[in-house]
Amino acid sequence: MRRRGLTHEQFVHDVRRAAVAWAKARSTITEAEAERMLAAKLVYGAGDGRYRGVCHYSAWANGAGPVEVVEISAAGEESLVQVAGTTLHELGHVLAGWGAGHGADWKRACDRLGLRRALAAGQCYLLASMAPDIRAEVAQLVEGLVDGHPAAPKCVTRSPGPVPFAKENGTTMQSPEILRRLVLRRKRRCR
Repeated sequence: MRRRGLTHEQFVHDVRRAAVAWAKARSTITEAEAERMLAAKLVYGAGDGRYRGVCHYSAWANGAGPVEVVEISAAGEESLVQVAGTTLHELGHVLAGWGAGHGADWKRACDRLGLRRALAAGQCYLLASMAPDIRAEVAQLVEGLVDGHPAAPKCVTRSPGPVPFAKENGTTMQSPEILRRLVLRRKRRCR
């Protein structure tokens, strides 16, 4: 596993390798499940700020048949530990399969991959959210990252025009100020 000179793309691949190796060593996944997760197309992409990661089922043909495409979003990056947690979260979708959503099967799949107490959205990932061996790998990988970080502010939507927003705040449109307040509220909850 690489330790120095990592890019974000290499980082998410190394997190996947660490999780698959951990799960195989503990027999929480089968060889076929490991192969399916390693065959998935895993990308670190721009995203649009509305999600941290996404799994598209059977969306890529690479010789192994249709496989999942997993995108980890730069626009949703809050920290490298969060990127690692999101990678495990999305791999949980690959393992659980289409139709599992964020239900019990997906939660068990995340646990089988070393992500503890997985939540559907908005989880504040900490190293403690990961199995100790994966936590140690992630800590070492974080130290080796050299390609910087996303420059775009996380609180500004990049979609053209206003985006529908939950009515809980008394509005139906997102403004930069509303988004800024939501980001600050989320950060306070994560401390």
